[in-house]
Amino acid sequence: MAIGFVRIQCVANGLWLIDEVLDKRAKNGSVEYLIRWVSRGEDDEDLETWQRHADLPSGPYSRAREKISVYNTKKRGASK
Repeated sequence: MAIGFVRIQCVANGLWLIDEVLDKRAKNGSVEYLIRWVSRGEDDEDLETWQRHADLPSGPYSRAREKISVYNTKKRGASK
């Protein structure tokens, strides 16, 4: 499925797509990730936000786990 189509469907339903995971931190006993969101063609302010891991989508159509895995792989590679 083309990203353009998915983006249009998400915008129409008030949803956001994760572009990339930029950072990770522990806060108040929870793991949080700094998420860069795909632009929705609106006011592009605040396209990077900290989100609790538990609040990220985890359903069968979610790519959050994949994006977190990519981040963790990059992080491990950078620390070598």
